[in-house]
Amino acid sequence: LTRRVKTDIETSHIPVILLTARTSDDIRLEGYETGADAYLTKPFKMDILEARIRNLIDERQRRISSFSASAEIRPANVAVNTLDEKLMDGIMESIQKNMDNPDYSVEELSSDVNMHRMNLYRKLQSLVGMTPSEFIRTIRLKKAAQILSERPDISISELADMVGFNTPKYLTRYFKEMFGCTPSQYAGKL
Repeated sequence: LTRRVKTDIETSHIPVILLTARTSDDIRLEGYETGADAYLTKPFKMDILEARIRNLIDERQRRISSFSASAEIRPANVAVNTLDEKLMDGIMESIQKNMDNPDYSVEELSSDVNMHRMNLYRKLQSLVGMTPSEFIRTIRLKKAAQILSERPDISISELADMVGFNTPKYLTRYFKEMFGCTPSQYAGKL
């Protein structure tokens, strides 16, 4: 079951804690090799189980916060395993290819990565704490910040076109929400 959960792209992000009476090192090793996030043997103490669950939840929150706080775009920072990293690479590649297309939709993204729209929604919620549309917008905004770092004199209209916003007004509004300042102020800080 653990192997099936951890090798299916739709469920690979779900933490698995094995709670078992099998205590041999070989069996424990097999549990971890199949992808278990924790292996607890019986009899167990409830505080240890609760601590391990808290640690898994905290680790997930750190990944989400790290991704949100950074202007860098790194799929490896949010991936739980190589399967998730491969999916995130595919998602990022699809968004990058369509960066200047303001009409690029969640439906097109889910089609590009061969995943049902709801499964993509669940996966991104789990990995980055965002809906697919929020994730697309976040990647566009991070790209805008990178462009501003390289070309601080670029016009906001040109920047909006490059990162797929219909109008400079929308770019400025969402940029300010994410970075706490307008694109012009951001460029002025560099």
